[in-house]
Amino acid sequence: MQADAGAHARKVPRATFLLGALIGLAAPPLVGVALLLLARTVGIGDAASTAERNAHFALLFAGLPALLSGGGVARLVAHRLAERAGPPRLRTALALGVSAMALASIGLAILTAVPLGELPEEPLGFAPIAAAGLVAGMLPGATIGLITLLRQRRHQALRAAPPSETPP
Repeated sequence: MQADAGAHARKVPRATFLLGALIGLAAPPLVGVALLLLARTVGIGDAASTAERNAHFALLFAGLPALLSGGGVARLVAHRLAERAGPPRLRTALALGVSAMALASIGLAILTAVPLGELPEEPLGFAPIAAAGLVAGMLPGATIGLITLLRQRRHQALRAAPPSETPP
């Protein structure tokens, strides 16, 4: 009976971090492809590289940070939705998920660009790399926001329901 009461007292559903982390793993390949497009259009990076090579490098060098970032973004969204009065809103979940994961993906892009080589020498030259990471992080961020919103709505509905009568 005690474990059942603890389950209803949780503000966010279990495994929120895990689901966000798994979705966050989609960011490094997207960052790798974005860096390849950047190399072929702007000339920052190795234009002769392949999308597969860039995606592999991205997963190798930014996979763990993406995993942790995705999980953190999911928990951030879930807690912010739980704190608000009324039902969780789609606009809030998407805004939080997209902005947080997009900002985290800037770091993922820099972590990926360094081993790929041919980096700009001037600090302002990193702005296109940051922009590529920002754009690449939007889709995983939106997905994290949407999945977290749906889980949070279900969790709040279960918390609001009266506990079922179970025979002793």
